[in-house]
Amino acid sequence: MANWYCTRDDLKTAFQMPTDVRDDAFDIAAESGSRSVDGLLGRRDGAFLPQTQTRRYPWPQNERAEPYRLWLDEWLLSLTGLTAASGAVTVPLGDVFLEPSNEGPPYTWLEVDRASSDASAAFSAGDTHQRAIAATGLWGFAVDTVAAGTITSELDASQTSVPVSDGELVEVGHTLLIDDEQLFVTEKVPAQSASVTVERGVNGTTPA
Repeated sequence: MANWYCTRDDLKTAFQMPTDVRDDAFDIAAESGSRSVDGLLGRRDGAFLPQTQTRRYPWPQNERAEPYRLWLDEWLLSLTGLTAASGAVTVPLGDVFLEPSNEGPPYTWLEVDRASSDASAAFSAGDTHQRAIAATGLWGFAVDTVAAGTITSELDASQTSVPVSDGELVEVGHTLLIDDEQLFVTEKVPAQSASVTVERGVNGTTPA
């Protein structure tokens, strides 16, 4: 399940429904509406929300490709790694421009600095052009977080019930960011308590 662009309570408030009525129907509506937004824009499920991932591209991308420019098929927020020649060459990030520089993030293409003297600062193919470039980073439209209290005990790798300091700050449909892990809130246990049920390791992350 990809994350939602609204919460269960957002929909209940909009339709003036009691907070304890028709949870399943509102969850279906939130999921369906969020995926419709993705589909209308031709984006992956949950594309607006940040996801840590490595994405691979052919090189050259087409017959008219500029040798210094890589067009991305996703919004990029930050870049943490870039390789060429099917992983044989590490492109130095200091010689990579994230573009459009005056408008991003998010960014929609990369350029290697044409003034660089580093031979590794270039896009190149491996044995074939397929999956020759690998870009690792944070993909999505924006990173906007709001403080929502704290967890009140340590988590193990398989735990799916998370105790929180203030359940009123967390709603079904929220994504919690705990250190580097993102957890999608699927239920309150019970509603309005200080514990929530989550899906672990969503958005490209793995359980802590």
